[in-house]
Amino acid sequence: MYENAENKVKGRMYHILYGDMNLTGEYIRYYDENNELKKFSQSKVEKLVFGAKRYMTLPIKKRVKRVHEVIAENNEFLLTEYYSYGAFYFYIFNKNNSAPEIEKMQHSFFIENDAKIIEIIREYFPECTELLETMAENMENSDTKDEKTHLGIVKAYIPEKSDNGTIIPNRILSKGLINLECN
Repeated sequence: MYENAENKVKGRMYHILYGDMNLTGEYIRYYDENNELKKFSQSKVEKLVFGAKRYMTLPIKKRVKRVHEVIAENNEFLLTEYYSYGAFYFYIFNKNNSAPEIEKMQHSFFIENDAKIIEIIREYFPECTELLETMAENMENSDTKDEKTHLGIVKAYIPEKSDNGTIIPNRILSKGLINLECN
């Protein structure tokens, strides 16, 4: 894998590659030495390291495994993030058996939901102040707007856009969090 030499956003629909490497729901997309966009199936990966980021193949459903980015870990649990079709999801796995304790917590759309997610994460990572404080700061420092939903009016994050106007999926809660050791 190589750096995105042209630093341009490439991709279509929800499969936007806005850096040097990115995950879609089923593939890993990256740049080769000729700055050509390439992809390979997540099913071919057990573990992946890209810079300081670490990824592991873990379940998203009973028999379906996908590549998750490791956000934080302590002696008992892993907090991971999985991306699929324009949304990010947190999972909490038990390290002893790789079984999910908490599955598919979609984050970075609504502040109210993210506040609840932080409290769930606090139950599993109470000693990880850097994790919890960074998430709270990310929420506080993000631009929001009122949005009408089936639940009523909620505070929604304003989507990030690339230089050419392409909407980049929000990653508010996990921004700046890379492979934290919380022991």
